[in-house]
Order: sequence, then C-alpha cells, then structure tokens
Amino acid sequence: MPKMALHHSNKVVRPFLAGLLPENPEVLRRWGRRYDVSPSNPFALLEHVGDDVAGAAQFVIPDRVDDALQPGSVEPVDAAYIADRLATLRLDRTAWEPDQGRGRFSLAGQQAKFALYRGPDGSWGLPDGRKATTHILKPAVPGLDDHDINEHLCLEAAGHLGILTARSRIEEFHGQRTFVVQRYDRDVLDDGSVERIHQEDMCQALSVRPEGKYEDEGGPSARKIIELLRGVQTVDQARDSVERFTKALIYNWVIAGPDAHAKNYSVLLDTDQVRLAPLYDVSSVLSYPQQYRLPGVELAMSIAGERHPTLITGQHWTEFARRNRLDADDVAGWAHQIASGAPAAFARAISSLPSEAFRVTGCDCV
Repeated sequence: MPKMALHHSNKVVRPFLAGLLPENPEVLRRWGRRYDVSPSNPFALLEHVGDDVAGAAQFVIPDRVDDALQPGSVEPVDAAYIADRLATLRLDRTAWEPDQGRGRFSLAGQQAKFALYRGPDGSWGLPDGRKATTHILKPAVPGLDDHDINEHLCLEAAGHLGILTARSRIEEFHGQRTFVVQRYDRDVLDDGSVERIHQEDMCQALSVRPEGKYEDEGGPSARKIIELLRGVQTVDQARDSVERFTKALIYNWVIAGPDAHAKNYSVLLDTDQVRLAPLYDVSSVLSYPQQYRLPGVELAMSIAGERHPTLITGQHWTEFARRNRLDADDVAGWAHQIASGAPAAFARAISSLPSEAFRVTGCDCV
C-alpha cells in the first residue's frame, strides 16, 4: 500500500486489512460470534483483534489510542500453559486466541497457530497487545504427520544453501511438540522492549485479497512480484531481491513445495527502504507420498508457464530468465547449486535437531 498517498480506496485498503486476518473461515466465524460482528468485515474484526498484527500497524478505536501507545506489559507463562494451548489447538483448530481479556492478536494464514513474547533471557510471556509478540508457535497439520519438523527442516536446509530465512526451532512443552518461528517483523532490544517492523505480503502489496493468492486463481505471478520489487527499490537493491526471490522459487521447485504463493513472500518497509523479507512458511510434499502423488503436485507459481515440478526443465528456467530480464547462466548456476546442495543441506539440518527422537523423525520426513 503506497505510503506516498494519505488516502486509499476500498480496492486497496480492504485486501490489506483482510491480509492481516486468519484465512480459516471457521476462525473468522468464531471471532464474529464472540465479538458480535460480521466475520466478513475485516474493519469490524480488527477493532477487537488488531492490537498486534503482522507489521508495525496497530488497530484500535479512538478511545483506546492513548492506551495503545503505552509500553504495555507481559504476563509470564510457563511450559504447562504453552502445552495446554498446543493441546487445545490440536483438538480445536479454531482456538487461535488467548484467554479472553488478555491480548488482542491476529495472525494471518490457514494453519492453526498462536503467538507469544519471548524475552532476551528465553522466558515466555503473553503480552497485552500494546507490547508485541515475538514468536509464533504452530503444531503439526492434522493428517500430515510431523509437518512441524518438515517445515523446520525446509527452512534450516534453505539457510544452509545461502537463502535468507526466518529463524525457527522445534521445541517441546510437557510432551507437546511444536514448530517455533521467530518473527522477522519484530526486534527485541536488550531491555526486553520490542520494536515492530512494518511488512506487507505480496498480496497486500499488490492489492489482492487473500483468497486470490494462487496464480492459477488469478493471484500474483512470479513476474508480477519481480516487477514490483524493481519498481520500489533502487537498481542494486532490486538486483539482490530478485536474485533472492528467484532462488526461493528454485528451492520450492527442488523440494516440491506447493504453498509458495504470494502471501508467503513479503517486503519489509523500514524508513525509506523496502527489503524482501526472509523466506518463511516453506514445506515439502515429498514426505507424504500417500497423500500427494508427485506427478499431480503443482507449484503455486508457474515457471515459464509450467507448474508441475517434475516437468520443469532447464529450458523453462532459461525462458523464465528471458521473460524476467535475468542472465540465463546465472539462473542455471543458482539452480545447479541449490539442487546439488540440497541433500547435504537437509542432512545438516537433521543433525542440528535438539534430540535423537527428533533426528529419527527428521530422517523419516526427508
């Protein structure tokens, strides 16, 4: 959403606001009942859950503005509390919110999750909304065994291949295992205070509603995102961002990652600079041969018109380079480096898991 303009039309504002809310319609209906508002009205929902959202924005009614500008507080929570939240979320995939009366949070996306604050000393807490959350916790997806480890390994392996990624861990709280990712749109200072960093996902940046995130459903293509990056950055910045974005596309092709849609790429807006955000929300279907037959899997964004990873060849990447004004030899080199380095990168990621049981599970995933 361009900052140069003070006023924007509904066509721009509504996709931006909708992009701050969960995509699970059952969660929205639950919130609608709880707050007695329409679940299809992002303005009304954010009045109640908009204190802490993706990026640096906060949404409060006029009477609460002064209160929202105060430093805020954190209620300490222990492992038992986190384990209970995780267990509840596994039983009820719509139970995203904390106990009533504490915090006003909204997390985007489809997968069940919740957010907490983690201090410099490693302690956990539930902030009141004025103070921001710093970490997101996501248990495994029902029906996809060990998806939490899958997602962590995919991020770790990408990092070992030189791709900038969000920092994640696998942690266990009283027997409840979960994927924990550090928010890249938050900066925790030495004194424990948190600075919000503004971000927009590519659907928000291009004024596309969340339900249109897939290219084959009218959502942004790789070319559209590359054009956006070149349009909002300096030549040198755009060159770096487009290279990083292209490497992310290659990586998702190598691992058969079907959910690398426009909402899973973002830009960070810091003062007058626009930066491509670290890679996040990455997973592979190769761990689930019973649920996903590889010939039928499609990538979220096509490569020179082809979405089936098993059908994408060097010629497709050469054509991708031509269409996007990239050096074909550079793209081929990136593809070779990522594809040939992936096995060792995953082996390294598995070896860094915090327990032998997790490492065995990680081997099964890979």
